[in-house]
Amino acid sequence: MSYVDGHSCALTRSLEDGRIEIDVTDVERTLRGLAIGRKNRGFVGSDKAAERHAIFDTLIETCHRHDVNTWLHIKDVLKSVRTHSASDIAELVSYRWELQHPEAVQPPLNCR
Repeated sequence: MSYVDGHSCALTRSLEDGRIEIDVTDVERTLRGLAIGRKNRGFVGSDKAAERHAIFDTLIETCHRHDVNTWLHIKDVLKSVRTHSASDIAELVSYRWELQHPEAVQPPLNCR
């Protein structure tokens, strides 16, 4: 009970904001994939290659979390990154990009 008393604000946060999930299963599943990727990056050949691999892992997992077609997003980002100014680069983040490309949003999988 002392745990609940000490963490009541955090424990009830999902009741106040419907966007916050009550459990972290999806987040843990995403992090598991990243942890496996981190182990695999030890064999990519160089520190710079491992950094690029980590960037692509992050892009892919972010697309998955936002139900954005990963291939269309990455293809468009790679074409657009050269023409975007540094101040506009945030527009290419998947959850902003999907607003401009609603055709690329995939219906969520109901695997539960």
